[in-house]
Amino acid sequence: MDKEYEGEGDNQLDINALIYFQTVAKYENMSRAAEILHISQPALSKSIAMLEEYLGVELFDRNGRSIKLNRYGKFFLERI
Repeated sequence: MDKEYEGEGDNQLDINALIYFQTVAKYENMSRAAEILHISQPALSKSIAMLEEYLGVELFDRNGRSIKLNRYGKFFLERI
């Protein structure tokens, strides 16, 4: 399951992206989530960005280094 998204236009979603999203949503801290998931912070950020692109909405409000689940993120989290 190390595969992320196959590329643009591919309509597949990696289960890891959902696990990553749940972890970031829980801690609202990208570095802490990356540490817990044993992946690099840039890889985690990329996965979240790809998930948001796949869904067509931003799931977090970002302000500098702060990240907070927004209403779309809360809605999505309740359904996965």
